[in-house]
Amino acid sequence: MWYIFSSALIVNVLLEENCFLISLKEMNMKEPNISIYTDGGCLGNPGVGAWAYVLVDKDIFASDSGYEERTTNNRMELSAVIEALRHCEKHYATAHLLLFSDSQYVVRGAVEWLPAWKKKQWKGSNRKIIQNVEFWKSLDALAQLLTIEWKWVPGHADVRYNEFCHEMVHSTIKRAQSLR
Repeated sequence: MWYIFSSALIVNVLLEENCFLISLKEMNMKEPNISIYTDGGCLGNPGVGAWAYVLVDKDIFASDSGYEERTTNNRMELSAVIEALRHCEKHYATAHLLLFSDSQYVVRGAVEWLPAWKKKQWKGSNRKIIQNVEFWKSLDALAQLLTIEWKWVPGHADVRYNEFCHEMVHSTIKRAQSLR
């Protein structure tokens, strides 16, 4: 029912769903080709964790999820983004991507902290290697190949596709637990 939208309708839905996304015309930006929503979570931290993403194009809907037996919430948030970007690299390499995440760690990391970490050879302000460095390196390598606009959305704020990802994460964790 809500799997296929026109690009204009996606923008309208985002505005209605409290994404804090200003009209693209007001921002003097081109409408993105692909909207990506990601989420990750853990039952226990560390514990069984899962990631999920949803990609929405004007006529295409794609999603995927996965899990790890022992991981952290931040690793799953990063995994969701990395897996989504891997999919985009294979299928939408020239698209403008609008990536939504409810993780400040992911969005601020990608936009604000990553350039400094790279300059300091992946070290933080404490002069130690940053946590999850292998994930950040993977994200950075993919981001270099793609055009990405990063957007933070509040979690559990009735943002349709963010909530869909959240549900995928929880069902994937339940599935992983049943396989034990």
